[in-house]
Amino acid sequence: MRTALATRDVIAGRRLKLLLAAVGVIAVGVPLAMLGAWLGWQSAPPLPTEEQAREVTGELLPGARIAQVVRIPKLFYYEHEGAPDSNPVVRLLIGDDDYHLGSTEVQLAAPLPPTAETQERLRAAGWKVLATSGPDGLVGAKDGLLLYVLPASDFASRPAPTLEIVRDEPVLAPALSITGLLVGGLLGSLLTRRIHRRTETTTPEVRQLVNVGAVVSIVLLIPNTLAVLTTPVETYLFASPGESAYPAWGFYTFVGVRGATHLGWMIQAVILAVVLLDFLRRPGAVDGGRDRPTTTGAPQPSRPTQH
Repeated sequence: MRTALATRDVIAGRRLKLLLAAVGVIAVGVPLAMLGAWLGWQSAPPLPTEEQAREVTGELLPGARIAQVVRIPKLFYYEHEGAPDSNPVVRLLIGDDDYHLGSTEVQLAAPLPPTAETQERLRAAGWKVLATSGPDGLVGAKDGLLLYVLPASDFASRPAPTLEIVRDEPVLAPALSITGLLVGGLLGSLLTRRIHRRTETTTPEVRQLVNVGAVVSIVLLIPNTLAVLTTPVETYLFASPGESAYPAWGFYTFVGVRGATHLGWMIQAVILAVVLLDFLRRPGAVDGGRDRPTTTGAPQPSRPTQH
């Protein structure tokens, strides 16, 4: 009977150790991966001003009439940001839809010239025409920017031909994202290893709380974690040149995903606080952070009687 109980405790301890290791990677590695991607995106060049966009249009499409120029200089933004029915607090806590790259758009008041002519003008202006160009438009790359030459399309809600200029994803974005994931995963695993050591000598109630909390937080964080892990892989292996970049934190901005992620982080913070408070209540916890058995009431060894 004792052997069976001991075996069960060992299995439960190993399961908790694995759960905490996963929690550590997800809790520290994934946020640092998103932070690394965000820092990498800060190296992207600025978008052309309205005047510069008009100059680019005149260079590629001489004599083309321009209806309007719309410039959104932010790296990324919510489409409904600033609208009367858009609540910034709700967006911050649970997310929102329609998260886009900042862009400079030139809407034309005339049809586009033949594709071959536009390609030649792109090359002559120093733009590299990318392989993703097709019947739906041309894509040029130059100095960290992407230029889309797009025909009018009812399907894409584009009533007029448009030149759209966006930032290309900087090389630093996926590189720093992967670095943050590796460094954060290591730090998280070290942290949860210490937490596991504390739970080995704690009460069954605390161990059960840690176990359940770890499982619930992992479930809540899985969607965002998978998105962050697959974004660099997709960028390097599957994305075609000229495709609009999708940041590592992009899925985190969606409605529901951000709320679930925040709730998972809160549960992990509660786990850490419970383990820390339980540890500090133990005798000897302030002595170098190590638990030491107390000697109060312990039997003292008897000394031999001298004759």
